[in-house]
Amino acid sequence: MKKVYLISVVVLSVFAFFSCKEKTNLPIEDIYFGWVPEEEAILTKYGIGTDGVFVGVNNTKVTSVIQEPVYAEWVFVNYSTSDSAVVTVSADGVLTGVGKGIAEVYAQIGSEKDGNLKKASLKVYVDTIQVTKIAIDIAANSFSDYSKIGPLKGADGQDSTVTENGALKVVEGSIENTDTLFLNDRAVMQSTIEPLDASFTEMIWTTDRPDVFDIKGDTITAIAEGSGKIYGRMKQNHPEELTIEYNWNVKTEPLERVVWTAGSHKMYGNTSEDVYKLIVYVPSFASDKNVTFSSSNPELFGVANGKVYCYSNKSGEQAVLTVSAPQATEGQEDVCTFKIK
Repeated sequence: MKKVYLISVVVLSVFAFFSCKEKTNLPIEDIYFGWVPEEEAILTKYGIGTDGVFVGVNNTKVTSVIQEPVYAEWVFVNYSTSDSAVVTVSADGVLTGVGKGIAEVYAQIGSEKDGNLKKASLKVYVDTIQVTKIAIDIAANSFSDYSKIGPLKGADGQDSTVTENGALKVVEGSIENTDTLFLNDRAVMQSTIEPLDASFTEMIWTTDRPDVFDIKGDTITAIAEGSGKIYGRMKQNHPEELTIEYNWNVKTEPLERVVWTAGSHKMYGNTSEDVYKLIVYVPSFASDKNVTFSSSNPELFGVANGKVYCYSNKSGEQAVLTVSAPQATEGQEDVCTFKIK
């Protein structure tokens, strides 16, 4: 009985295989675009029906070409766009919004020559998705701040607004910010933008005092005493240039003392470690952090090029390392006993 059952299963499987194989060899009768439906609010705003899709400037959307019948033999699809200044389409059907406007995206299989040309089109509506809120998280040794920024200021210094569905909306929060950054300290500016799919999200940081603040990307370093303004600008696809403004002072903070993190430290023989991970500056944002090191037995332990070196592998041997900071106002030196494990 089991033998008969197994034979029946094999026969049915073979039949099903060849049936499916025969179907997949069928020619494609038609093709059309498939895409994930948009939120109702976006559909209403842009008047998009079932023949269209919305893409934000600088954003992408994945589309797909669906064939009829669905089990027909698949062939290579060629994509094109009616206006590459509005939307581009990749070789695998990914749409990218380039500029505000309306364009058509086309999919084509076959050719006129072989008489099996199939085409599909999709209307693409592209517009700028405006920023509605910006939060700046400032992390520095001397201070930290987290604030929701706004109202944003235009290039003329006046309060700016964000246009949303034809209505004027002032971004929530406050831009008033005055802080002190100590000499040689660094502040990292991290921006959180709402909505997440806003068309332009990069903040460009500048200053009116490049002699006081050195800016590289989103990192601001205080290089001289003084005061100045820090600007965070985000260029939108409208006449205004949205700007966040900070007033910062830079002053010198004297070093009070420098100490080892522990009174003793063990190292394996013939190894090295970062010496600056083993000392602490008080305060951490002190401006002058120049220190020197000396060893009671340089043949066992020594400091060079920012590392403490162990030159022996004799377990139990030790030396005393001294860190010195003549400019410190309180503890000008500290000692640590280094031992070989």
